[in-house]
Amino acid sequence: AAELYTAAKNGTEPKPAGAADLLKLAEIDAEYHASTRFEKDKTHWSERIEKGFESFTIADRQAPTHVDVRTSHMQLPDTTTARLDAARARRESTIAFEMVAGIAAFMARMSGNEDVVLTLPVSARTTALLRRSGGMVSNVLPLRFTVRPETTSAQLVEAARMEITAALRHQRYPFADILRDAGSEAGYFGPVVNIMLFDAELVVGDIVGRLRVLSSGHVSDLLVNVYPGEGAGNSLHLDLIGN
Repeated sequence: AAELYTAAKNGTEPKPAGAADLLKLAEIDAEYHASTRFEKDKTHWSERIEKGFESFTIADRQAPTHVDVRTSHMQLPDTTTARLDAARARRESTIAFEMVAGIAAFMARMSGNEDVVLTLPVSARTTALLRRSGGMVSNVLPLRFTVRPETTSAQLVEAARMEITAALRHQRYPFADILRDAGSEAGYFGPVVNIMLFDAELVVGDIVGRLRVLSSGHVSDLLVNVYPGEGAGNSLHLDLIGN
């Protein structure tokens, strides 16, 4: 919409959107479910999520998924961001790997459990056509960690790298099917870590706006949003959203 508006204001032809319609998306989904890729993804997640899997949580009880949540917003201090950037450069890592590893360590400490399961939202858009099309395609996937007292930060970051890389390789397999295949009655995997490091700038004609996270919808347990902070530099913003 922003590109169409800008082109109209400037008197230029907009670039073709190239998006698929919903019927085409349904055909793509049907093709995936009938493919060997689907079977490989199913095998992968069957090996990762055991029978009777129970959700990981740091809470002492569960409640229905709800939109009435408690939220804490913060921008990481510059000193913390600088240390994060230094660690990322030293390990040839990424913000996603570092943040997921740090949150896994935090969950292990808070729960007293060595086995931690986080939930990673993914786009599940594995082709250029899917990436430029609308429709309900996104998915959520489990990330599993073993965090022992002797586990180092470097080991945990490497584990995050391996978990995220493998999850993205099999990201189209629906989370409901993962739980159903495991015969699990769990409604979710564990706390959600939503890494949103996309461009938050939106150009509409002569106006430059910024995308803001207003709501993350219903929350089953705990949700952590990670996204660029406002202003110059490489600052990061965190939202902690709890049921």
